[in-house]
Amino acid sequence: MIPAKNSNAAAPPDTAPSRFDLNAADWDSNPDRAALAMAVSNCIRESLPLDPSMRVMDYGAGTGLVALQMLPVVGEVVAVDTSREMLKVLTQKLVAAKIRKVTTAHCDLQREPFTGAAFDVVVSSMTLHHIKDVAVVLGRLHAALKPGGWLAAADLDPDGGTFHPDPTGVEHPGFDRAWLRQLMMKIGFVNVSDRTAHRLAREGAGGVVREYGVFLITAQKG
Repeated sequence: MIPAKNSNAAAPPDTAPSRFDLNAADWDSNPDRAALAMAVSNCIRESLPLDPSMRVMDYGAGTGLVALQMLPVVGEVVAVDTSREMLKVLTQKLVAAKIRKVTTAHCDLQREPFTGAAFDVVVSSMTLHHIKDVAVVLGRLHAALKPGGWLAAADLDPDGGTFHPDPTGVEHPGFDRAWLRQLMMKIGFVNVSDRTAHRLAREGAGGVVREYGVFLITAQKG
């Protein structure tokens, strides 16, 4: 199977590989990532009225750890990412498992909107803190939704800049939930709410083990 591609896939590649391109081959070997993806996926299922007719975008899908967890409860998933190498790893997994309900698309919403049919749901996990202009990307995710469609985004509570031992590509040290709720309402989302999705202990900057909170914020396109 060759996954369908969005027209944005024709965009020229970045001049240098990102940290995600460089780490794509070994990304799934970290058990903490699998546990986080499971916790976020479970929280999304509990928070949204999902059903098998729904078309879902996973923005910042990476190797598909969340996208693949969504399959039992939705109709199809379009896995979108800025890293071609991450999508290559996901494509290999899809082909090996003969999964046809997930397709991939290379797109950077900071640079251009996503083209194609609108989605019932957009999910995103641990992606927003890597995005410089969060308002632009949230606005484009809002535009990609059908009226009444849902966004569910998981990300870090404020972490003091310690979550990533290597801060390359990190634009925000977590998010204040109230600030993010206000931003989403300003963009045009309604029914905005948040809850804690996961807590994890990890060795961050300076080699110190700390506990970090991951929240899920959900909102509906009015």
